[in-house]
Amino acid sequence: MPELRRSLLLAILSAGLCTGCVHQQNRAVGWYQPEIDLSGGMPRQDAAVVEGSAGFAVFWSWDCWMVYPARAKRLLLRPGAVSVRVWCEVGGLNDWLHRATFSFDAVAGHNYRATTFMSACIYLRDAETEEVVARSKQCG
Repeated sequence: MPELRRSLLLAILSAGLCTGCVHQQNRAVGWYQPEIDLSGGMPRQDAAVVEGSAGFAVFWSWDCWMVYPARAKRLLLRPGAVSVRVWCEVGGLNDWLHRATFSFDAVAGHNYRATTFMSACIYLRDAETEEVVARSKQCG
């Protein structure tokens, strides 16, 4: 009998811990393209890449993607002045959709990642320099 209780407890804990990742995968399907090239056909190493992110922690998950200038998880853009609109869905016990628009100077060959950590604060980080190049007004 103690083995049955232990097995049942482990099954309940496992189901609870994986709730975020299963919920994450089911929400985002079909909402955006994996990648859209708006660089005008320039070589990939010369384009600036802006991408969303996704993750989970216990009961919560998040998924960020671009809705402007195109709806995609990753955008290849011409370097220079760019503007992107990012949506991040944070889910768990409740679901929230947070939005931010970022205008910045994209550097050729750099990769920028839009992310959140389960809050309304969305930020854009240059993966090459680790510098945060923009934050939403909700970041404070």
